[in-house]
Amino acid sequence: MQRYISIVFLFLFQMIITSGVAQVLYRVGPEHADCKNAIEIFDTIYGPTTPPSGSGEVMEFNSHLSDPYSFQKEHNTVWYTFEVLRDCDLLLDIIPVAVEDDYDFILFRYQGPETCDLIRQRKIKPVRSCISRNDPSIGSRTGLSYDATEDFIHAGPGPSYARALPVEAGERYILVLDNVYPDGKGHTVHLKYRNCRDKEPEVVEEPSNFLNINVRDANSHDPVNAEIVLIKRSAWRDEQPPRSWQDTSRMVIRLEQQTSYQVVVRAKGYIQFTTEIRTGSNFQTFFKTANLQKLVEGESVSFTNILFMGGSDKLLRESFPVLDNIAETMKDQPNISLKIIGHVNDPLNARSNSTPAHNQSLSERRARSVYNYLVRRGVEPGRLSWKGVSNSQMVYPYATSEEQMQANRRVEFQVTIRGNP
Repeated sequence: MQRYISIVFLFLFQMIITSGVAQVLYRVGPEHADCKNAIEIFDTIYGPTTPPSGSGEVMEFNSHLSDPYSFQKEHNTVWYTFEVLRDCDLLLDIIPVAVEDDYDFILFRYQGPETCDLIRQRKIKPVRSCISRNDPSIGSRTGLSYDATEDFIHAGPGPSYARALPVEAGERYILVLDNVYPDGKGHTVHLKYRNCRDKEPEVVEEPSNFLNINVRDANSHDPVNAEIVLIKRSAWRDEQPPRSWQDTSRMVIRLEQQTSYQVVVRAKGYIQFTTEIRTGSNFQTFFKTANLQKLVEGESVSFTNILFMGGSDKLLRESFPVLDNIAETMKDQPNISLKIIGHVNDPLNARSNSTPAHNQSLSERRARSVYNYLVRRGVEPGRLSWKGVSNSQMVYPYATSEEQMQANRRVEFQVTIRGNP
């Protein structure tokens, strides 16, 4: 009976989402209150979000100094990071859902893997900030604007916007927001690029759609030379050859109107990346960053978006894209073998009816489901193995939030690389 209710609930939830009745909020979890867990913004808009709450595990700002370069303390923070894809002026809108919320922000230029430590040690000066009091007459918005004249704005009464920032393609930035008040309602971050100074690589006399894609290492954010493949939806039916570009980390590609595309990015030693694009009747440029997950001998790659129906080993459809990417990666790179490791969530502080035998069996069956899926997708069985570890390796042993529980019920892939193919 419980299984039947769960299936009905999932069906109704899917119907609500696809019908557009419910608005999907962008998640801001407690871990995103720390710089090291900054949310990657891939497009120009992120939000509306769930509200940030608390200061995380690390107090990056705890200064009693009154200056425009630092919060005096963290109240309810969230960190973002994004990469600039063109030489432009950066404008920014931070839009609270509720005008009662008071968001301050600080913007830093990324300076390598030690950036978060340098920010905490106050060894990096921000490039822009606004810590002034919110102005309800403009919806308590803040950000960067052409109308503003100051780069840094102190706490207290003052302008709501700092001056627009000239940026260059390839630069990475870290943005931290702090809502002074608890129990906020969330926000939207809107990045806008104006007065762009770079030139499109294709000379076009009439308006066109473009795909501007950058390929980066998901951990280091360094450029990765890869193969970029563009497939029209109609090409699958008509057997027309896809377009491809070799050994490149950045491309600007002209697209047709009202056409669906699949974009595939492949690089040796990385898991394949795919995304879908649908152009409309209006002309626009689609900005995409392919963050590739590297495969390293002996290390494990973890995925929390491989999902199962509650309490079972049945894969949900949301799991298929990432598993398809893993299958295609293994077919393209035959020197890679994977051990699939299944984990379950059973927090030590929970009143659970699950037995150790049940948890072990469930973790094994889930790992076996992933194994079976990859084999059906054409991966040689001899290159795959699997095991379950029950709840013995939970990321959050005393999980309380859904985000922490999801991290506990992850699937990992332990990598083995045997020479060159």
